[in-house]
Amino acid sequence: MIGEKLSALLDSRNIKAGTLASRTGIPKSTIYSIIKRNNKNVDYSVIEQIAAAMDVDVEYFYEAKTETPRVTARERDFLDAYNSLDRYGQDAVRAVMAVERSRMIDIARRQLEEENGKE
Repeated sequence: MIGEKLSALLDSRNIKAGTLASRTGIPKSTIYSIIKRNNKNVDYSVIEQIAAAMDVDVEYFYEAKTETPRVTARERDFLDAYNSLDRYGQDAVRAVMAVERSRMIDIARRQLEEENGKE
């Protein structure tokens, strides 16, 4: 079902529902509801927005079997470039990724604090 697939996709990409909500403009409560209800009846436009934000085909949510989505062309290009680097280059990429991940976590934390402050 759609909720199960969305939950697996978020987990595989280490993305929180709140982050997806920020990326798509879909309310966080709607995303949580899709995951919790795990049904087939989700507005197609919502699925389109989620698929675009997660860089998967819409069909991923409607395929009969649950599987981890294919690696996108962009991800494959990144992995090919990363694998072509020597150890120093790979360490440098991982260091930059760690800094950027920390930055994104800080942004998400501030957004959550702002949302909680508005209540």
